[in-house]
Amino acid sequence: MSEAYPDVPGGVKIMAAIGHVCLQWARLEMALLAVIYTIEGVPMEKGELIYGGLDIIPRVNMAVRLAEYHRLPQPLKKRLINARKQLQNDLSERRNQIVHGAHRDADDDTTTLTMVRWRGEKRDKTFTALDVHTVGTEIFELANDLWLWIDDYGKWKFPGHGHENSFRDLIQAGPGPRLKGTKNLYTRIQHLWRKLKG
Repeated sequence: MSEAYPDVPGGVKIMAAIGHVCLQWARLEMALLAVIYTIEGVPMEKGELIYGGLDIIPRVNMAVRLAEYHRLPQPLKKRLINARKQLQNDLSERRNQIVHGAHRDADDDTTTLTMVRWRGEKRDKTFTALDVHTVGTEIFELANDLWLWIDDYGKWKFPGHGHENSFRDLIQAGPGPRLKGTKNLYTRIQHLWRKLKG
């Protein structure tokens, strides 16, 4: 990242990378809500009232519990469990330090982020812009998998329906979603995606 923009100060690159992390985190939060709405079969407006106040870990826990309650196939459950593991292992913690940590810039295009309420080795951590960008990329990939999960859920729940304009196509090509299946599922997902983009 430093070599690509040699004239841009390191602090600016780090701030841009932090913005990338924030954007991808918001997208991940919406993807988890979309998973919950899809499993529960509730309209977005009602789902926001019920689940919208959950933080990210309770949100992913809810998705896993609902998948178990509704007896979803093991591959679908396993992907949600893996998403939870990724968040609990350290992705959520690294994101929190990047977004909420107090900055102490250095002359070598790095920043040290301090989480005052944390103790021990993890309290202070030094990041380059590339380090921060890498966390944003991990979040992006996790959110993509959850959007694709919704596509795969639709294929399982409504076999025989066409899915040629699914989220998989959306991520690769960029147009708005047109997940086929029941009108209810189609409408909810289309509305969620518009809200996410807007």
